[in-house]
Amino acid sequence: MFEQLNQPGLFGITNSNRDFTKKEAWGKNQFNNAFPIALACFMFSQNIKPIYIRLEKRNIEHNYFAVDQLFQINPLEAQAFFAFEHSYHPYTELIIGKTPAIDVVISNLQNSQIINAFEIKLTAIPDNTTANLPDNLQGCEIVIRPDTIVYLALSIAKVFQQNPLALLDILDPVCARIGDWEDATSIQPMIPLFCELLYTIFDRYQAVQIPILLQPIWKTQGKLSILHENCLDLFVWSNFALAKVFLDASIKPSEKSITRPERTTVWLIKMLYDFAQNGKIDYKRTLDRITFNLKNDKAFAASGMVTRKYMNSPELQNPRIKRHSIKHIIINGGQRYLSPERRLDSAIVSTPGLFEEIL
Repeated sequence: MFEQLNQPGLFGITNSNRDFTKKEAWGKNQFNNAFPIALACFMFSQNIKPIYIRLEKRNIEHNYFAVDQLFQINPLEAQAFFAFEHSYHPYTELIIGKTPAIDVVISNLQNSQIINAFEIKLTAIPDNTTANLPDNLQGCEIVIRPDTIVYLALSIAKVFQQNPLALLDILDPVCARIGDWEDATSIQPMIPLFCELLYTIFDRYQAVQIPILLQPIWKTQGKLSILHENCLDLFVWSNFALAKVFLDASIKPSEKSITRPERTTVWLIKMLYDFAQNGKIDYKRTLDRITFNLKNDKAFAASGMVTRKYMNSPELQNPRIKRHSIKHIIINGGQRYLSPERRLDSAIVSTPGLFEEIL
């Protein structure tokens, strides 16, 4: 559609709540969640499947996940609609208050059915901690926001919607012992038990884990803002696999104050326990009151030194989409709308010849 109209756009995103023919749709936050969807659409057109990171018996396992199966719709069909930074209404009945916005909600225009929703984290490789290491040791930093943990909790609660007592049976023997969830002194020794509770859920319900987070990677030439020849790929995290990142950082509590990953573990347990007891999650109360003197700007962050052990694969070392393909993802001069104050924008603008035709 965009190519026919010869207007700026992103590959595959023909129906959305943004107008990519306008400069305002390419702003600071918009590009970071729209470009990854266009990348997924382009990969689908090339029959390249994203890497799916899932949990298998408490260990990370990699599979491939076709984009149409991931989105539950052919992303290039006319009825595919992408709503960016939108609430995912299928979770509304599980929550007290307004459902927080998620990066993208996918629906079918033909029957008005909401199909799926994902958080998106556009990440650069290498990050500062791995920039001086060889390709096989490089990784990318990922920063997870609190709302992502809310969606993680909701995705698990949904499994127990018809039988919350099954969840209560798992959580209650430990959680019933908590007198004050806001007291760091009493909570900190319980965190390893919380980790084990979550792993018990994951073990018993392994078959129902679902993809929750899209993590496209873009690779530069070391610390330079110039794209690597093999520069783009897409990883997809299941809800259980994503939880393992902060559980691994929480299983042995810090000797000092509670850390962000540990607090995130507490958040998840508390939201699930509330649901098991009441059938609803009051996420704002949990996030606002259980702070342990940490800011709520992010749930946790993991550097490339950490994430590489979960993402390590041929695709991480050598992404499959070459940089000359970017001109087929950002189309009809859309790159002129980019604001190069952010690293990916800067790399796209700074890489010579990226949008020149190959003769």
